[in-house]
Amino acid sequence: MYVTSSNDVFALDAQSGRQLWHYHRPLSSGLLDDAAAHKNRGVAVWQNSVFTETDDAHLLALDARSGGLLWDVKYADKTKHYGATGAPLVVKDAVIVGTSGGDSGVRGFVAAFDAASGKKKWQRWTIPGPGEFGSSSWLGDAYLHGGATTWMPGTYDPELNILYWTTSNAGPDFLGDSRPGDDLILTAFWPLMRTVAN
Repeated sequence: MYVTSSNDVFALDAQSGRQLWHYHRPLSSGLLDDAAAHKNRGVAVWQNSVFTETDDAHLLALDARSGGLLWDVKYADKTKHYGATGAPLVVKDAVIVGTSGGDSGVRGFVAAFDAASGKKKWQRWTIPGPGEFGSSSWLGDAYLHGGATTWMPGTYDPELNILYWTTSNAGPDFLGDSRPGDDLILTAFWPLMRTVAN
């Protein structure tokens, strides 16, 4: 079994509780909100790999048998107030991740990476940009820093081939007057037939 704490992953013998290996990455500095608390909500497993997100929004692939680092992909920029506190989700051969930082003026997204190589397969924004459905309710450049982050893991329906992923609050969240417009359409699900299916 695999358990996490901050930027650490532990592999334990499920019968005895004996530690088999421990992967450690130092905590990141300069983070805001939940990422600054270095929260981590778990791992995903695919074949002989274990995937975890770091507090500064890197996706790591670890060897499930040894804990050795297979690859490391930075998927969001901590200097723009992005972080990661969730658990990845594996769908077929894609590892799908979200971000935190909605209270700090980021624009949420979900991204998928090839499980074997770490190469990015796709990325979808949760707030519509200019010309996209629902964008008219986001005035000016509010969509660029409107929150709707994706820090809770999603779920996948294999029969419908649809990924469902919740979004967090629009931001700033405590006073809607600072967000002109209705700020509608925080996208939370996508058909994946062209993006995930082999």
